[in-house]
Amino acid sequence: MKLPGRSFLRNLLIIFSLISLSVFLGLRMSAHVRDAAPAIKRFISLKGDYDRLRRYALPAQIASDLKNILPPDSCLETSFPKDEVSFEAILFKYYLYPLKVSDQWPNLYNRTSHSCRSHYYLDLHRISSSAGPSGKPYVDVLGAKIFALDESSSFLSRKPQPYPHNRILIGFIIFHVWMLITGLLIWRHATVRSDLVGIPGIFSASYLLGFVAITMSLWLSLLAGCDLRTGMVITFFGLTTVMGLLTWHPWMRAPVKKTTAPADSQKLPLLVKPRRLAFKKIATAELLLSVALTILVFFLFFYIISIPVNVWDEMHIWLLKSKMFYIDQTISFDYTVETNNYYPILWPLNIAAQYCFIGGMYDEVAKWTSAIVFVAFVGMFCGVARSVGMDRRWGWAAVGIYLAGFPHWTIFTALTENIYLALVCMSFFFGLHYFFQQNKKCKGLLIISLLGVSAVKFEGALLALFLVLAFVLSGRGRNTDEMTGELRRSIPLIACLALPICWQLWLQYRRIPFSIYHFQTGLSMENLRLSLGMAKTFMLTPGNLAVLSLVILPLLLLSIRKAWPRTEKFLLIFCIFLICFSFAAGLCWSTKELVLYYPEVFTRLLSRATPFIVLLWVSRISKIWESSTPIKIQTSLPS
Repeated sequence: MKLPGRSFLRNLLIIFSLISLSVFLGLRMSAHVRDAAPAIKRFISLKGDYDRLRRYALPAQIASDLKNILPPDSCLETSFPKDEVSFEAILFKYYLYPLKVSDQWPNLYNRTSHSCRSHYYLDLHRISSSAGPSGKPYVDVLGAKIFALDESSSFLSRKPQPYPHNRILIGFIIFHVWMLITGLLIWRHATVRSDLVGIPGIFSASYLLGFVAITMSLWLSLLAGCDLRTGMVITFFGLTTVMGLLTWHPWMRAPVKKTTAPADSQKLPLLVKPRRLAFKKIATAELLLSVALTILVFFLFFYIISIPVNVWDEMHIWLLKSKMFYIDQTISFDYTVETNNYYPILWPLNIAAQYCFIGGMYDEVAKWTSAIVFVAFVGMFCGVARSVGMDRRWGWAAVGIYLAGFPHWTIFTALTENIYLALVCMSFFFGLHYFFQQNKKCKGLLIISLLGVSAVKFEGALLALFLVLAFVLSGRGRNTDEMTGELRRSIPLIACLALPICWQLWLQYRRIPFSIYHFQTGLSMENLRLSLGMAKTFMLTPGNLAVLSLVILPLLLLSIRKAWPRTEKFLLIFCIFLICFSFAAGLCWSTKELVLYYPEVFTRLLSRATPFIVLLWVSRISKIWESSTPIKIQTSLPS
């Protein structure tokens, strides 16, 4: 097979890169299978029973049994050391809620809000060697002794309630169909051609739009003083009425026009036709790629749902808030620490709304939601690949490379990473169509996407700024009038930066204590030196160095003779901003915590840039397969 090109060294480097990439992806996939196989096998053997899955962790099993012994208004002190934070104490705090477990982080606001009738002391001698109080009656649960600390305390044997598996599943499906239908009604007003996003992209964008619209509306109703159940009713009827009126009004109907080709500066060129040399049987290649990608997505999907909630941040930051919102029927911070109160609540509020809809705190719905959002992220990834000009097969290849080689471990949890990545991809997608095609209908959808990202993680507010800067910088060399118009159209997007400020003002108004973890200290040269050292160590790790070589060599090689279209410049600048943020986000941490925690946080932040790095890499590599006399496929979107 003769590769296109004149330079033997060029072809040799390309072949070496492709072989190295294949080996790298094979090793990473084998690691995924090795980690996921036991969890999926156990999940299937237990028929998806999360109540039994949780019992594979001893503290979770003890906590589950304690709920059947202690009165519902009890307070519990544990034998964990007070001078350190233990994972087991966090686990008990999460699984026993609404029972109050003594918080290891002293917080006067939290402690004074607790009202308990009975007090108990839990001695987990399998985990801690501390001895419980002598002379007090106790009950033994799986080797853990529970002591009554006062005469008013009593041990009540309450029969466990039957687990309503069918009710949970049916309620979950209805709730998510509601979000999808709401998003489809919103999507109906976007004049984006379906062949430029694909059916998976349409449903993914619709689901995410519905997720953001419903949860943000519910958030506003709670801020207005409604309780959670009333807010859900108002949100349902309010959004249904608004969507119905917008759909009925002729002004909002998508116009049916003949597509007219815009000016050259507004065109969004798709990738040139792939050479027959690459895919002699195009139908077979498409079938193999689609089947392989589908298998990979469903494998990772089942891996996500096969693991019950068992990560620190899941239990202590996000889903604990969901339980509090459900129990108190409002935005509540009675059982959280100050550093966690600052976080936005889009994700935990959506899970709390599902608890309310189903009628119980069943945290498996958080895992199911995380898995569905992961699929939506994949759909938006494919949509972005098409929008930057990739052929469908190259887009699928980019998605497969990312899923096989670069997913961060947080993707398999009920943390916020999946919803964050999905909304970032959706914001990038609508940004491409709004900026480059001047599709005014996408402006509102872009604002919804950016608000959603900001309400998931407040650093997402910077995403609006990154998008605008990348758009402006990628158009350098254009005349002053065009640049001024582009900046003027970008002003409403910068308004998304105000969301963190508004939330902070609300917390101050409600006198809720909070501290911004990321700004504990000022910028120091010591932190800068440590961050650069961490970056150097990360980049020089053999695995990371190999991947970096795979990315840099083809980009440098192909950039010599292949022009960079503006969409790829936009993508490159956006990647640079995300990578720089990964390095700079910890500069104002305390030095001690920077050393302890930031290496892991850095990889998590960098994982948010990885999808776009892969897209850029595949987009440049795909130029190899252009024919010697390429036929450009110029596709325009209706304005």
